[in-house]
Amino acid sequence: MIYWILAFLVIAALIAAGVFLVIDLARLPGEIAAQRGHPHADAVRIAGVIGIFTGILWVLALIWAHVPWPGLAAPPRLYESGARGPDDAPPVAESAP
Repeated sequence: MIYWILAFLVIAALIAAGVFLVIDLARLPGEIAAQRGHPHADAVRIAGVIGIFTGILWVLALIWAHVPWPGLAAPPRLYESGARGPDDAPPVAESAP
């Protein structure tokens, strides 16, 4: 009898984890768009939530969240020279507050 209860708890935990994972994945494109200051962040968020059920719309929303728009601030540079890789330049030193 204890195995049935343990099995039920394990299955319930897996289902709960799956639901939370789907919710987080659905919100991901909207959060990325909002962080980047995207002018259509709300539309990207809605497309991400609807798209999690269709699949392809979620991928398009994720791409849309990364599309640069005129007037949109450029993503932060990782290195002083503007290089994107560790082979090209040393990392930028963080300033103390």
